[in-house]
Amino acid sequence: MKKFYLIIPLLLLTIFASYYHGYRKEADSAALATAQQQAQIERREAQERNEYQAKVAKEAREVALAKARAEEEKQARIQAEELAWEQLNKDLETVSRKRDDAAQQSFDLSTTLRDEEDLLNRANDRLSILKDEKSFLDTYIPLSKANRDRLEAFLQKVDDAKKAAETAAAAAKTKR
Repeated sequence: MKKFYLIIPLLLLTIFASYYHGYRKEADSAALATAQQQAQIERREAQERNEYQAKVAKEAREVALAKARAEEEKQARIQAEELAWEQLNKDLETVSRKRDDAAQQSFDLSTTLRDEEDLLNRANDRLSILKDEKSFLDTYIPLSKANRDRLEAFLQKVDDAKKAAETAAAAAKTKR
């Protein structure tokens, strides 16, 4: 019986070892399956997390790019407005300068016009005086010619009378 004490526990130990080994194998395979499922879940979660982070990063890049574009457009619009204002100011200065030049030219022309009108009035006054002198001369010259002719005729008579008187005086002296 002594063998019986040894064989039965050994047999029981062998059964228990095989059962334990099977249980351990199932437990290990279940743990391995659970670990694989857990790893697969973790991989899927990591992949989803990475996809989400990539999506968020992509959206953040798109938002940053949109902000940068909006800022560039804003800067371009501001620069275009500044250029438009500068051009408008230049045009305003040009128009103002042209207006001032036109006003100065108008003033110069009005001054010149007044001077020319003054010269024209003086020339008209001088022409009027010359016309008066011409009409005076037109009436005076024929009268003066007539007076000269009468004076010459009178002087001729005086000369003739003087010669006649001298001749008579000389004849009277010779007779004496």
